[in-house]
Amino acid sequence: MLLQTKYTVLHHENDTDDIVMELNPEAEDKHHSKHWNMMVNQKALEIEHQLQMEENEEKMRERLAEEAKINKARMDKEAAELKLRQ
Repeated sequence: MLLQTKYTVLHHENDTDDIVMELNPEAEDKHHSKHWNMMVNQKALEIEHQLQMEENEEKMRERLAEEAKINKARMDKEAAELKLRQ
């Protein structure tokens, strides 16, 4: 059993953990990990973009609700002022 005594950074573009080289060295595909990580990174960017859009939509809804409250208060005030004038 191996015990990890310190944290080491593994660069994922060089990962080939899915291949057991001792059993079949010619099975190594140098492009597999780079391609796989490129796909994973692309999907992560898509998810991040989607989350950002959802966040922006939520902020927009909140801002529109706040503006609606302000407009309603202004309209109520104007209506009250018109009543007083009559």
